[in-house]
Amino acid sequence: MKEKFLWIGIILIIISGVANYVYFETKQLSKPIFLDHYIKKPFNLHENQLTFFYLTNKQEPLQVSYVQIDGAQFYPSTTGSGFMTLNQNPTYIPHEAEYSHYYLMRERISFPAEILPEKVAGKEAWSFSEIEVGFTNGKQITADIGKVVLSAHEPERKVFDFRMTSSSSQHINQAAMTAMEPVTINDIVIPFPEAGEHVSIKVDVEQERLKELGAVKNGGKIPEWLRGNKKWKDFDGKLLRNDTLPITLKKNEWMRLMTAVNHDSYFEFEMEIQGTDSTGSPFVQPVMIHDRPELTQEDVERIIDRKAGDDDA
Repeated sequence: MKEKFLWIGIILIIISGVANYVYFETKQLSKPIFLDHYIKKPFNLHENQLTFFYLTNKQEPLQVSYVQIDGAQFYPSTTGSGFMTLNQNPTYIPHEAEYSHYYLMRERISFPAEILPEKVAGKEAWSFSEIEVGFTNGKQITADIGKVVLSAHEPERKVFDFRMTSSSSQHINQAAMTAMEPVTINDIVIPFPEAGEHVSIKVDVEQERLKELGAVKNGGKIPEWLRGNKKWKDFDGKLLRNDTLPITLKKNEWMRLMTAVNHDSYFEFEMEIQGTDSTGSPFVQPVMIHDRPELTQEDVERIIDRKAGDDDA
């Protein structure tokens, strides 16, 4: 009888092991998955760097060797995400974050000016949404990375004095500014229509409250209403809608712009405040938005379900 129970126990252990292995195999990616990136940067005449994030299997993590775009190859400017210490295992793979079966990797790719396509050198915008990626193990894939635009640097006419900028762990960016002359704001634009569902904008022009920010730049006390790690719904201001604009500001009057972005994508672009001055002359004032992904395990599973397709579902 004891021998019978012994064999039953062994069989159960084998079945459990097989089931765990099968489950593990179903969680393995057939290729790395790149997150969505929304990047628009002015073209630098010397050196340009773009940051990309991707998920790879923890069991056999892949590191980027090069990327190819429009026939030109570009290479990492670092050896990977994170840092190596003197006492660290040399087989350690630097990564941005770790999950049950995956690593989130970050790679900075250098785009030297001398090998960029001629149309960028000719001061035309260069945009792409896919890249060919080669990894250190020889594997090559075509990756959907969202939308990247490199464009010529356009002269900026400064009509606002930026008095305060901040960001929070809630993926909320703020910029408070005063008008340097009378202006009418006709539109506030993000450069990617496809990113509209991932970005929310609020505008605050309540002058009596915003005047309290005047002392902050000089080391004064932060107003109580600005303190704390508030949620988006608790921020003062009006959501940007069709009926929010136009907004007219007198010289030295305040405006605060707030943006909330999805935490599962990478954003690096300039939002544009478009308007006219008191003479009717148009202006465009850029406001930088820069936010990096912060994923939960549930986010990772959702991204894989959405991006991997039938091969990795």
